Amino acid sequence: MKYPDKIHTIYNWFNQLRVPVRITFILMGIASTAWFLIRVIPKPSRAAYPCMRAAAPVMSGFVVYLLGLSVSALIFRKFRQYIRQTRFITAGIMLIAGLITLGFMVARNPFEARADAKIPLAIHTPNEPMGEASSIFPGRVVWAWNPDATNENCIPTNYGDGWWMGKNNNQAIVDQMVHDAILKLTGESTVASAWDTLFRFHNNKKHGINNSYSAGEKIFIKINVTSAWGAGESWGNMYPGFDKNNNKYYGIAETSPQVVLSVFRQLVNEAGVNQSDIYVGDPMKNIYTHAYNYWHAEFPDIHYLGNYIHYNKFSENFLIENGRTPVVEGSDVIIYYSDPATISEIDLTYTIVEQADYMINIPALKAHKRAGITLTAKNHFGTQSRDGAGHLHAGLVAPNEEYPPTRTSYGMYRTQVDLMGHPYLGGNTMLFVVDGLWGGSEAVNPPTKWDMTPFNGDWTSSVFMSQDQVALESVCFDFLRTEYDGSGSKVNYPNYEGVDDYLRQAADPSKWPTGITYIPDGEHPLTSLGIHEHWNNSTSKQYSRNLGLGEGIQLLSIPEGLVLSSENHEVTTGLLEGIINAYPNPFSEFTTIEYQVKTFSTVEIDIVNIYGQEVKNLMKENKLSGSYSVIWDSRGENSGLLPSGIYFVRLKFYTNKGLQTDTKQIQIMR
Repeated sequence: MKYPDKIHTIYNWFNQLRVPVRITFILMGIASTAWFLIRVIPKPSRAAYPCMRAAAPVMSGFVVYLLGLSVSALIFRKFRQYIRQTRFITAGIMLIAGLITLGFMVARNPFEARADAKIPLAIHTPNEPMGEASSIFPGRVVWAWNPDATNENCIPTNYGDGWWMGKNNNQAIVDQMVHDAILKLTGESTVASAWDTLFRFHNNKKHGINNSYSAGEKIFIKINVTSAWGAGESWGNMYPGFDKNNNKYYGIAETSPQVVLSVFRQLVNEAGVNQSDIYVGDPMKNIYTHAYNYWHAEFPDIHYLGNYIHYNKFSENFLIENGRTPVVEGSDVIIYYSDPATISEIDLTYTIVEQADYMINIPALKAHKRAGITLTAKNHFGTQSRDGAGHLHAGLVAPNEEYPPTRTSYGMYRTQVDLMGHPYLGGNTMLFVVDGLWGGSEAVNPPTKWDMTPFNGDWTSSVFMSQDQVALESVCFDFLRTEYDGSGSKVNYPNYEGVDDYLRQAADPSKWPTGITYIPDGEHPLTSLGIHEHWNNSTSKQYSRNLGLGEGIQLLSIPEGLVLSSENHEVTTGLLEGIINAYPNPFSEFTTIEYQVKTFSTVEIDIVNIYGQEVKNLMKENKLSGSYSVIWDSRGENSGLLPSGIYFVRLKFYTNKGLQTDTKQIQIMR
């Protein structure tokens, strides 16, 4: 429950006790004022805390109330004085002033003032690309979505129903998603030629040679397994044998075994990579039994990494006996952080990072309470060889436990830029894949079902892929900030101001902080690492190249049509089916929407506002050819009483020919 809602809960509790509202307000005003002063006077920075922001409006309302009483009493005292002195004009002015002041106090609801726990928030200007796109097809990001990839009935917090289990994932569908994505990303017709193209592009960029993979070259696949640790006198989140423990971290959203297996199958079975040349893991952590068994059964010669350095329950021999390849701290590769005033340390990596010829980065799609989001860039917090990454938090939006975040200004040093640009990390990555099968709200939270279109209350069931790290993170950021917007019980971390500052800086050196040059290897200053921009809105999901502007990001979807192209604008003409009528229009409470279907389709109807934001999903059903109608009651339970204004009915028809859309403007008048 949010702090402002707690204030209203207390208010409602007083009402149930039938305490008069003015007495309730006075008691709460005294309590809020005392609490605010006790907390803020010793430490003024606490005034920015969400709880203080919740108490402040009640306190200020109470203070204004007391001032109003005092002013009213003074005015009416003067009124009586002027009456006795027969100064009737002056007395009349005093009477009017007193009545206005008193009327304001009576009419004012002290509980209308609510703290905004989502502040500070950023404003993201759409379709203003910055940076230089770097990939086979500049700025291309591929998004594959198939709701049948995951089990909609999974309860990931229930022990024995983990989201990673075979019963909750359809491996064949995931394989097809990754297959289709790699082809669309590269423009090739076979998986083998797609990987050949990726290898050659990487070697041209890195070494200036047109070589593909050669036997003996090492590929390191960096995954995210935040919870896989065991230390001290307990095994932490891992039982002996690396099984998941039944604790609060059981359901953490992390890299899915199914997506990784799809990549293994392509590399080994299609691209001809030797199993022994592939290394996989989160080197600061370990690999759970469920993932190891799942992968090892099909690919026994791949190296599955394990960490014994920081965990005294493990030993090198113990890892080897359980099929793991122990990680070793390296000595040749150093990560320098470009603002010593923020992060004074330097870090080493592991030998696998030093020796890898190619890297593939596969994190999970998650929001994050310190960074706002955690994707491919922050995935490298687990690549440096300390026993934790706490020292790197200083370069994030929220470096401390206290909220709201304190580093929200644009143009501040951002740790992620150093990691994205380091030649052995982001600079050595041939492919970036964001596993979005089970999108999560925080680094250590379980996955959640998403409300935004097209997920509509289901798991995200997506895979995102790109060669341009900045473009990929920009797209995933737009998804995360749309879903986790602080509404209802959702977190709002992605919408804090400054979350996308690292993407702006990674794209464009002119956005760097004054006096700071990013030189993560200590020798070579960074240039643009990719292209960054925001989509036009969460309904159309169009970036500049989708709009035919010739630069910026190009988001391609599987199936086609989830993102509108430059040829398929908001209102598509020549449809075989569409909206016939909406009546009454304008209307005050409800309107009937008539539409026609001429071929079997999955029909979805949304109501969106003028900003492209969905305010209501009316339906999503399979329909045979025919005429239909649906009623939209604008007093809907979820959205409440919507304000007067312009809205749009958007029809989506999913057919075997792809997606078609139609819109109709409607107006609410109250």
